[in-house]
Amino acid sequence: MKLEIDSAANFINGLMRSRLTESDLAHFTESFRSVLSARYSDHWFPDKPFKGSAFRCIRIVKRRLDPVLALAATGAGLTESALLDVLPSELTLWVDPADVCYRFGEDGSIGNLYSGADDDSDDSVTSSDSESSFNSPSPSPQPTAPISLGSARCVDQYQQHIRFSLAQQQQQAVTVQ
Repeated sequence: MKLEIDSAANFINGLMRSRLTESDLAHFTESFRSVLSARYSDHWFPDKPFKGSAFRCIRIVKRRLDPVLALAATGAGLTESALLDVLPSELTLWVDPADVCYRFGEDGSIGNLYSGADDDSDDSVTSSDSESSFNSPSPSPQPTAPISLGSARCVDQYQQHIRFSLAQQQQQAVTVQ
């Protein structure tokens, strides 16, 4: 889980790097990692990566900030509006076991940030791991080209998420009627 969280944090860090002070950026990145670590601790299933994928999806839609990003901003002493000023207006970030992918806009290509092998040695983040690695600055992300072979699983997960969401909407519509 640590590698996936680091990948997501480095990606967000890279998007904001030129628009925030180094101090604000470091505080936000540390806060973001902490929020993700806490949030995902009970929702991380390496043997079933689709399980909980909607819960781990981070989105900015029509300039509305995902609660995970808002919580990280608050923890870093930043306002939500300051974050919205430096992040894209439309962004989806999937953080799943062995896969971290992103998409700008609703119709954009999906890019792969991290695609790891099934590595059972890194399924959880201990407090000592998080203290030692999260406090040091990480290099900016180097995303691969959109729709690379490594992101095929992210595309599959996205399509499954859409099918699940549509099924839920249909079920709710039937329940209301």
